[in-house]
Amino acid sequence: MASAPAFAGWEPAKPVEIVVAAGAGGASDQMARMMQAAIQKNNLMKQPMVVSLKGGASGAEALMYMKSSEGDPNKLLIAYSLIYMLPLSAKIPFNWRELTPVSVIALDQFVLWDNSAGPKTMSQDDEGVRRGRDRSARIA
Repeated sequence: MASAPAFAGWEPAKPVEIVVAAGAGGASDQMARMMQAAIQKNNLMKQPMVVSLKGGASGAEALMYMKSSEGDPNKLLIAYSLIYMLPLSAKIPFNWRELTPVSVIALDQFVLWDNSAGPKTMSQDDEGVRRGRDRSARIA
């Protein structure tokens, strides 16, 4: 028999902060506000939920803020792949392993775009993008 998760009986003692590692109006901000509205509308917590935008330095502000809040269960971070890539490229003292994953709440697709008109044909040079797929596929 499986046991319930350790946090199943946890209730926040103070407002819960959703930290968004991006600016206002983006997908992460919208997701945080949608979660906030659903939780408040359905009275899922007694404490309020607050959305904090910390998109400075391409999201490094949010990562360092979370690092400085070690052990605080009232702070949640909404982040995308920046949590892995930014510490490497910006050389900030943060490792994603310092946080505990709670849940995957969305999957995002990354698409390459250009500004030219007309259909494109993928070539052998696009192997890294289309790995294992028919390289003669047309993109309209």
